[in-house]
Amino acid sequence: LIDEVLILFTAGHETTANALSFTFFLLAKHPEIQEKAFQEVARMQEGENDLMAYISKLPFIKQCIEEALRLYPPAYIIDRVAIEEDEVEGRVIPRNTLILMSIYELHRHSQFWDSPNAYRPERFDPDHVKDLQEYYYPFGAGPRMCVGNNFAMYEMILTVAEILKKYYLNTDTETVEINPLISLKPKEVFIRFTERENIGYKAKIQ
Repeated sequence: LIDEVLILFTAGHETTANALSFTFFLLAKHPEIQEKAFQEVARMQEGENDLMAYISKLPFIKQCIEEALRLYPPAYIIDRVAIEEDEVEGRVIPRNTLILMSIYELHRHSQFWDSPNAYRPERFDPDHVKDLQEYYYPFGAGPRMCVGNNFAMYEMILTVAEILKKYYLNTDTETVEINPLISLKPKEVFIRFTERENIGYKAKIQ
């Protein structure tokens, strides 16, 4: 149990931080999407004590994060070891072969995604998301799926919501350079956080 808890918090620290960095960059690059996400959180009532109820009322922010995880999955590659010799589509895989699957490339494959390099959170609209599950693995899949997937999503939704409530994001960085180490990291991404009060920004709630 202690080992599981340690993995939950230590492995979930860097990956979540990287995912948030990519998400904030994408929101800064797409002000119309950022505005829609801001409007969603601006509608929320102050003093909401039920965090799960609060999170459930932020579906578009969740979609923004899910699309960022598609474009920049922190766990960008998954490895497995063949415990026995196997054959897949005529290709023999010897025992003890290390097999690598690129989640980054799968998430950007034009056979599975329309405009795969575009940032489109609406892809993850609840009415269509079931069609994507076969090609979307930001947390892996199966019995070794990330144990902290729900925890990571909850904390990212809360973080994005709280940041957007207070700050307007913009950036002069045109493209993000990636650094594929143990997890996928952004390099030299500069984002400007401007307090909404300082720019006289008021929510235009409809």
